[in-house]
Amino acid sequence: MIELSEIIEACRRGERLAQKMLYQEFSMKMRAVCYRYLGKNADAEDILQEGFITVFTKISQYSGKGSFEGWMKRIFINSSLRLLKNKQNSILSHGEEKIVQWEQKNVENPLSAGGTEKQQDLIRRMNFSKEELMELLQKLPEGYRVVFNLFAIEKHNHKEIAKILSISENTSRSQLNRARKHVQQKLYEISLKRALKEDNEQYKNLLRVVS
Repeated sequence: MIELSEIIEACRRGERLAQKMLYQEFSMKMRAVCYRYLGKNADAEDILQEGFITVFTKISQYSGKGSFEGWMKRIFINSSLRLLKNKQNSILSHGEEKIVQWEQKNVENPLSAGGTEKQQDLIRRMNFSKEELMELLQKLPEGYRVVFNLFAIEKHNHKEIAKILSISENTSRSQLNRARKHVQQKLYEISLKRALKEDNEQYKNLLRVVS
């Protein structure tokens, strides 16, 4: 089996076969990164291809220190963020009115303060998969999604996020809080449906026993 270090060295020499092998090795992971920031759309696929071109042209800059995957990941994240910041219709540049319009359309029944602990317990009991959580994140509006990713997954603080996105720290906090509330609400709605289905299955089993 060919070692990653050998593939990297061959890519530095511009060997096409090595570039193909590197793409096959990391394309799924880097596509997931693009989807997290951009959603499942043509933009994400464009950035995926653009990102690998950047990797191949700048691979000589990888010093060999630290994770190569981490080095690659930063390229795809930065490319995704540049696209979002350049898009005229990006919610990163929208005012409060656009955010409120989205919430009115997508958040019909926000979680109430009462009974939050029970709601969280129900969500935990459902054991949502990583894929299910990622799918929910991809459906967030861009501003929410980007800040959530940078804070929760990339572990940036609000000061760093504000600098990266050219927004205020308060805006970063506001976007994160709204993203959390929306994800929590959607998880709770799905949890309720699953719990009801479980109850129905138990009832059917009970009927079979007593019949």
